[in-house]
Amino acid sequence: MVSWSQDVLARRSGVSIASIRRIELQDGIPRAHTSTLDRIQTAFQNAGISFSEESDRLTVELDISSNSMERV
Repeated sequence: MVSWSQDVLARRSGVSIASIRRIELQDGIPRAHTSTLDRIQTAFQNAGISFSEESDRLTVELDISSNSMERV
C-alpha cells in the first residue's frame, strides 16, 4: 500500500530491521511482542492506513489524501 522498504518501516516504527524481517518471514498471524506490532501498526496509521475488525474480518483502508503518504 505504501511501498516502503524494510529500512523505511524500521525508521518510521522504531523497530529493528531484523525484527521486521523475522515478522515478514512468518506465515499467518505474526509472533512478536505486542509492543513491536503496535509500533508497526502506528507507523502505518501515521501514513494514512486504518485497521478495523468486525466479527472475524479485518479491514485495511488507505487514505490517499493523507499528507503522510510521502515516500521516504
